[in-house]
Amino acid sequence: TKPTAPPKVHSEGDQLKALDATEYAIAKSAAPDPESQRMALRLRTLYRLMVTGTGSGESWGNRLSPVSAARLIFFCQANGLDPSSSDVFILGDRPYLSFDGRLKIAHRHGTFEGFEVDRPLSREERAAYGLRVDGIAWVAQARRKDCKYPFLGVGHAGGEGERNPVAKQFGLDMAQKRARANALALAYPADISVSDTE
Repeated sequence: TKPTAPPKVHSEGDQLKALDATEYAIAKSAAPDPESQRMALRLRTLYRLMVTGTGSGESWGNRLSPVSAARLIFFCQANGLDPSSSDVFILGDRPYLSFDGRLKIAHRHGTFEGFEVDRPLSREERAAYGLRVDGIAWVAQARRKDCKYPFLGVGHAGGEGERNPVAKQFGLDMAQKRARANALALAYPADISVSDTE
């Protein structure tokens, strides 16, 4: 069953009840082994800090609503990731995997054999994929030893239509990262069911 995100609350008493209910759900959804239980305790503690706002009001955690914080915690618990690391990020109140998170999942799986193809796209390949001629385009293929065929990802960065300032400045790095992340997303999809809780 999907873990339930905390209900929308208005009074301080309701907020504390929702906080307790979410911490209980985090504990109940953890596997019984000691490592999972230790992670659940850590996640419960982090969730309480994020929601109750202990610490600086400018910290990233205090900018998250209780629902967003719960989504982040459950998402990390389902995928074995650390919410305080660079594994995940929040966009539009929902958690997403970073490249670091995807790579961590791939290595932990035990079947990742690296990137079989990892190079710039040719002019002909750009045209075939419908990519702009400006900027940098990259292709990567992630290889799993338990799958017959590799998983392909394409990334493009820089150029006239690029809106990300980092990608504009570091086009090669971002094109590589986007291609590799797209390949890993196909090879090792994350459990995203908990990010859809309301």
